[in-house]
Amino acid sequence: MRQSVVLLGGEGDSRTSPANKCTLLDVLDTNRANALPNMIRERDTFCAFLLYGEIFVVSGGPLPLGEGVGYVERYDVLMRKWSSKTRPLPLRAMRPSTAVLNDEIYVIGGLYQDIPMDLSSPEAIRKFYEDGVSAEIYSDIVFKYHDAQHPNMGKGYWTELPTKLLKGRFGHASIAFNGKIYVTGGACSRATVLQTCEVYDPATGNWTEGKPMITRRFFHTLLVAKGELYAVAGDSDDERFSREGFTIEKMDTQTGVWKLVTTLAQSRSGCCACCIDSIIYVFGGRDKQKEEAAQSWVAFNVETTEWRMREGSSEIETKSLPRSFSFGAAVVFPENRITWT
Repeated sequence: MRQSVVLLGGEGDSRTSPANKCTLLDVLDTNRANALPNMIRERDTFCAFLLYGEIFVVSGGPLPLGEGVGYVERYDVLMRKWSSKTRPLPLRAMRPSTAVLNDEIYVIGGLYQDIPMDLSSPEAIRKFYEDGVSAEIYSDIVFKYHDAQHPNMGKGYWTELPTKLLKGRFGHASIAFNGKIYVTGGACSRATVLQTCEVYDPATGNWTEGKPMITRRFFHTLLVAKGELYAVAGDSDDERFSREGFTIEKMDTQTGVWKLVTTLAQSRSGCCACCIDSIIYVFGGRDKQKEEAAQSWVAFNVETTEWRMREGSSEIETKSLPRSFSFGAAVVFPENRITWT
């Protein structure tokens, strides 16, 4: 089955406000693109995933500009419409991570400031900021959503897991892999970026410490390609990482040890990635030197461990995006559920 990628939200050339734009991109053949209906709320550095044939987006950041913080939306492909009937998160956490395990949604960690959920407009949130907010809390709380499959998501509810992350964090990544949830990286303060890995086993309900990644990273992507777990790109406080550009590393499924797979000598902050078959696609990002959002994407083959190169050239092939794109999200979508125009 052919598949396409939906690019969601993020920042463009202007960093003053996130976007609510959605773009359908055919990465397998013609690089054609379609505009989809906009999300209800503007978001960047948020989570997005596919569940029951629909796209879900969760929270985002930062406040006060990121009006999607704490809120969940879903996109109905048949109706071509976004809705917000899923209940908001119990805490207004910025930049948490999400994972879907056994068709259940987990929302993990995030940066929590005591912003009431009834403050829904950017103006009200901005005034709350001006009046002073409580100290920042790097959350170790994990929420689970029940009855996500119900036609009316508003009848579902969130519960807090009795066990917490070993280390509170935000800007981290998570994914369900081999029946467990893996959480990597993130930041536990404004100055401390993590390389740690935590693993949640639903059979025991406990979090355990996994092997650390090679590189400290946050705002990165965890994905599964050909049955193996990869950590892609992100930001880091490591000078060598910043100098050489972003890296991809993967975890040995037998030992849990991470190893470097490749480096792209082009440092981009806030890019996102997804995988179709054996190809990892990396979209957009912001050039750290030029402070511009990229309008291109590249592809890496995990089987050959090579970047897709320009024909007859030693340079990595870059393909154009219909808009500048950084700090957004990418979701793979079955093309038989998409109507191209």
